[in-house]
Amino acid sequence: MYVAAITAFLGVAAGAPLPTTWPPPHNTSTQCVRMLAKHKLDWLLEPFTCTKAQKTSNAHIVLGTGLGGTGTRSVATAVDKLGYPACHSFLYVLRLLQMSKPHDLTAFRGGASYFDTPMGYIFPRLLCSFPKAKIVHTTRRDYHRGYDGSSRKCRSKREYRLESDLARCIEYGSTCPTREEARTAFANNERAVLSVPKSRRHIMNISDLSSIHAGPLAEFLGKEWRWGNPDKPIPHKAVYYASRACLGGNHPRHWVPRVH
Repeated sequence: MYVAAITAFLGVAAGAPLPTTWPPPHNTSTQCVRMLAKHKLDWLLEPFTCTKAQKTSNAHIVLGTGLGGTGTRSVATAVDKLGYPACHSFLYVLRLLQMSKPHDLTAFRGGASYFDTPMGYIFPRLLCSFPKAKIVHTTRRDYHRGYDGSSRKCRSKREYRLESDLARCIEYGSTCPTREEARTAFANNERAVLSVPKSRRHIMNISDLSSIHAGPLAEFLGKEWRWGNPDKPIPHKAVYYASRACLGGNHPRHWVPRVH
C-alpha cells in the first residue's frame, strides 16, 4: 500500500522501464561543487545518460539504495547473511568512486553488495554498469533525518571529516544537510527507485514491519532464509564486520542478531 501511495504521489509508473537519462536530484552547494572538483568527483553531478558507451559487467551485485536512517544496516546484515557479503561503508564506496570514471564504474565488480551514503545517489549509474544488478531499497513513512545545520553533528568523526563531507555532498548536496534538504534528497531518491522495473527492485519500509520480512527478501535474491522464521521481520541492527566484506578478504561468518 505504501509503495502504491508514494508512486501515485510522485507520478511514477510502478512498471516503468529503466530510464535512460537521470538528472541531478538536488541542488549542490558551491562548497560541495568545489570540494568534489578538487577530488575529481564532480562528474557525479552531471546529468547521467545510460548509453552503449558505458562499460558494463555481468557481475551479480546488490545495491542498497536507501538513505541513512532507513534501516540500511539491518538490511545489509540480512543481505550479507544470504550470501552477498555486505559492504556498508561510505569510505569504501568513495574509494571505488575515485577509481571510477563517468563511463566506467566496474571497479564495483569486486564486491557483492554495497550500502551506505552515497549509494542512494549513485545507484542509477551502477544499474547501467551492471545490467544484472538488483536493488534492495529501504525507506520509511516520515523521513526526519537531518543535521539542521549543526556542525557538531556533522563533525562527529574527525578522522573521517573529509570523507564524510564528500559523501554528504554527493548524496544531499551539502556537507551538513538541514532536515529540509534531507527530505528533498529522500523524495528524489524515492522517485528514482520507483522508476526502476519491479523485477530489479525490492522495497522494505521500516515503518511497516510486514514489508521487512526475511522471506520475500530471500526470494527476491534467489536464496532461502535459514536463520529463523522467514515470515517475521529481519533482526534489527544485527552485528557483522562490514570492513572485511568491503575488502573482500576473510569475511567472518559469525552473526549476532538483536530482536526488534
